[in-house]
Amino acid sequence: MAVLLAATALVAGHRSWLSREVVVSVGLRAPAPVACQVFYTDEPDAGFSEDKSATFFARPRGAEVRAALPVARLERLRFEFGTEPGMIRASPVVVQGAETRTLDWREFTVRHDIGRFEVDARGAVDVESTGGNPYAARPEPLGVRGSVRVDALSVVQIVLFALFVWTLLARLGSRPSALALLCFLVALSFRVWAPKTVAFTATVDAERAFTAQVFYAERDDEGFSSKRVETTSVPAGRTHLIVPIRANAVTKFRFDFGTDAGAFVLSRPRLAGKTTVPLEAAGFGFSRDVETHSADPDGTLRVVSGGGDPYAFYERPLFVESSIRPETLFRLFPLVFLFLLFLWLLSRFAVSVLVGAAASFLRNWKDGVASTDPERRIPSFDFIRIAAFLLVVFSHVLFRGYPIDLPICLRPDSMPWGVLGVSFFIVLSGASLSLGSFDRKESFLRFYLRRIRALLPPFWIAWVVCQLIHFGFNGAMFAGPEPLSMTPTLFGMDAYLGAMVPTYGLVGEWYVGFIAMLYLLAPAIYRQVRRAPAVALPALFILSVSALRLSPALRDFIPFWHTNPRFNVLPHVFEFACGMAFVLFLRCRFRRYAIVALFSLACVAILLSFDGGHRFSFTPCGILVSVAAFVGLCFVLDTIRFGQVFSALLASLGKATYLAFLYHHRIVFLFITPGEKMDNSQLTYYMLLVVVLSYALAWLSMKPAKVLGRLVFGESTGSGTMTETT
Repeated sequence: MAVLLAATALVAGHRSWLSREVVVSVGLRAPAPVACQVFYTDEPDAGFSEDKSATFFARPRGAEVRAALPVARLERLRFEFGTEPGMIRASPVVVQGAETRTLDWREFTVRHDIGRFEVDARGAVDVESTGGNPYAARPEPLGVRGSVRVDALSVVQIVLFALFVWTLLARLGSRPSALALLCFLVALSFRVWAPKTVAFTATVDAERAFTAQVFYAERDDEGFSSKRVETTSVPAGRTHLIVPIRANAVTKFRFDFGTDAGAFVLSRPRLAGKTTVPLEAAGFGFSRDVETHSADPDGTLRVVSGGGDPYAFYERPLFVESSIRPETLFRLFPLVFLFLLFLWLLSRFAVSVLVGAAASFLRNWKDGVASTDPERRIPSFDFIRIAAFLLVVFSHVLFRGYPIDLPICLRPDSMPWGVLGVSFFIVLSGASLSLGSFDRKESFLRFYLRRIRALLPPFWIAWVVCQLIHFGFNGAMFAGPEPLSMTPTLFGMDAYLGAMVPTYGLVGEWYVGFIAMLYLLAPAIYRQVRRAPAVALPALFILSVSALRLSPALRDFIPFWHTNPRFNVLPHVFEFACGMAFVLFLRCRFRRYAIVALFSLACVAILLSFDGGHRFSFTPCGILVSVAAFVGLCFVLDTIRFGQVFSALLASLGKATYLAFLYHHRIVFLFITPGEKMDNSQLTYYMLLVVVLSYALAWLSMKPAKVLGRLVFGESTGSGTMTETT
């Protein structure tokens, strides 16, 4: 089995492991969208052809465009600027392979159908096309060798392949080989998770201490902003300055030295990343607030600040890619430990889980009925509950901070993680109610009493704990404008109403008030879905879409209608009803369940391949995609036969998830500074910190919440009341 899986992983990963490529990037801007092409050759004397080309788009707002050219060696380049007459601005061309080179447009001497070709001091060009076939080509061979690019997918493939080889070697008794392979995996993980920086180094001799700022840009078409800046203190006298710049690459550089710098000498300025680029003194320009400046023959800059906003900016073409800095590797030790633990667990349970899942699938397909746990708790529901919580935490951490080297596909503007997690919570709430309260056929009064008992006592305990934490960190209690504004807190509505009226909102965000109002509609929704699902589900979908589209107008007619459409109840009733229908009509019939789930997974995969994570945004299509993702994920998890230990762990975490959810945002506020720049290792550290502290506080608060619930609402029948809230 290990050999077969290893061979499969090897075949699947062959192309991404061994193929070489050269990445060509350039910033383009045009008055109207224009399709441009780059032609390339891998031989010095070869001609250009359509099969060796890539298409770019120049847009009015301007953007950096990239193309990965699948060549082992890049020799010649030709850029075509479209057939429509007009002006196009292009930044210097950056070629990345085994080495990185920045090409000035003056090197493109072969030109055709171009009326104007003006290159500025930075190497950018303004091109005027006259129609026909305008292009600019570089006649001299480049000779840039391609490099093997290890992306996230190939890292997963390498890990899988090495894992099964490791398992095979361990079974054969080759412990030294397994240890060597493990060391290789740890070294490989450094490439992905190690903090990468570009270091600005210089020797500064200042007459007095001052605070300096280093502004930078990652793309040539970017301007300087407050999000891309590093601050450092420069002492009086002679010192060696090292400023780590946390960025994937640096294409623009500016050194601000403030109004109090006075006179200082800057010598040997450099940017050190994968390559070290000396910043020539003659390449610096200065703002008008610099009183005097001069450059010595050895490249030393002598500057006298004149007040105002003095700075020096580097005017020449620049591209320095980040690299792993030795002084930051110590932050990887906790990640290495977790990585080794994950490998151990996977090597111990992976094969047995896969075999057990296949056997369970065949047995259930033959019987036609899904196997059910005799216990109330369902491991797949607990797993999705925990996963939804992690998605929400991930979204809030990214929203609070600023990820600097997170892949674009994982950033919140590409994938709305929080929206997906909340959607999972809502569908799961409907499914849990169908298995819990409605399955017991209890009265409306008993149902609402159980829901209040599940929601409010944990909320009150969390609110008091967060008040104590706030007092410990700030020396004062969190308070509203007047005591009467504490009334919504007694009903869990403070954070939901906080955008409309003054409250004491401190924990839980909007979700507690939202789910409380959704529970008011739950009996009516359940009755309609159970009686006529073919009518109720389309009607509720139309209601959700209408409420979403008409949200600005409904705000004028419905009291306490939230300004954010996602926070209102009516746009989510379809997801809630789908959770009920999932338990009532789908999960109990395995063949129907398998067909619908596999079809849902196929639809989600196809939609993601066309538009990425934007399909999960809160739109009519996004609602359907989120429900389909829930059904598919739940089916996969129901097929897996979890062991007793893992099921018990899921149950323990699932019971505490509601309280952990109440605590997590306050922990995010405490430990993460707004706009704090985070590399991948820092992001992982903050995720672990928030999740661990949230669950720790949740477990400590569960017993007091149960005691408080018994004191206020009396004894409760049944089990799992706290788990049904989310």
